[in-house]
Amino acid sequence: MKGTTDRIYTRDSNMELARIVAMSMILIWHFVLLGLQGEDRFLAKDSFGELQVDQYVQIAVSIICICGVNLFVLISGYYRIKLRWKSLLNYYCLCLFYNLLIVGVSSVYETVGLHSVLSCFLISRTNNWFFKAYFILMLVSPVLNAALDAFSLRQLRMIALIILMLTCLTGWMLRNGNEDGYNCMQLMAMYLFGGYLSKETCFDRIDAKLAICCFGIICLLSYLIAMIVYYLMGKEITTLLHYNYFLIVIESICLFLFFLKLSVKSRIVNKIASTVVGCMFVQEAIGRPLYSFIHSYFMRDGFTAELFLYLALIFIAIFILAFVLETVRKALFRGIVDIGSEKLESIVSLHF
Repeated sequence: MKGTTDRIYTRDSNMELARIVAMSMILIWHFVLLGLQGEDRFLAKDSFGELQVDQYVQIAVSIICICGVNLFVLISGYYRIKLRWKSLLNYYCLCLFYNLLIVGVSSVYETVGLHSVLSCFLISRTNNWFFKAYFILMLVSPVLNAALDAFSLRQLRMIALIILMLTCLTGWMLRNGNEDGYNCMQLMAMYLFGGYLSKETCFDRIDAKLAICCFGIICLLSYLIAMIVYYLMGKEITTLLHYNYFLIVIESICLFLFFLKLSVKSRIVNKIASTVVGCMFVQEAIGRPLYSFIHSYFMRDGFTAELFLYLALIFIAIFILAFVLETVRKALFRGIVDIGSEKLESIVSLHF
């Protein structure tokens, strides 16, 4: 029994560390996209060679960090979402708590009306597309789980290939339905692929070193393609930073396999990982003044040691604030979630 517990604990620590890294990637990507770039984007220029050194760095960081969302959802698919009233109520309270926080912070620098306050009680109130899309993913997870259980490994391999073709080919390339991956369709595709990876055996021989090497190679290849598209084809490269771009998807899978092959035991990692979702809401709450500060500082002085120090301090502060707020939120809503889920379960069972 002790051995079984240890294996589960080790597995969870590996993936909990992956959650922390995924959230870190998302924050860093937002620092680049919303802070350093501001209203500017990696657009094609009129003449050759107009990219500056700092832009090369931004593109490299973006390519490395853009896979954070895919990684996050691959983990959900690997371990499966178990739809219960408790998980739904907890998710609703999560959004409610931070919606109210965001409105409260927004009232400091803008007028907040009654409509804004009332809309806090809707999950759709958040401006972040991910939380609305993930809520839909939670609702359809029983169907996706049933599909994963219904097929053999051989069939799942074919389904995984079809999923990649649908999201990367018809979506990203042909712009049919899932143009950029910022929607629930992309989350469902990654969820199904994560579920497939939980049953796949052909990756058993891949160790952590090989997985991280593949991740690095894919990142380098993505960077070279971005330079070719920019300089030789004279086109913007923002489409190469979409979640359903095939190299980004493969990059996400390689990073997922890296963490899957690690052996980590850490209660601290597990504790921090349980609160990282708050980081997204915290950066949304303070995003307007935060990214305005980063952008104005960068435009004035460019990349400096002082700017990197500020970014590092902001990054750490967001994690600390999220940890504190999540601890408070869980304490405040634990009773409501427990009692409410029991009442709802007695009326309509969600045990699939």
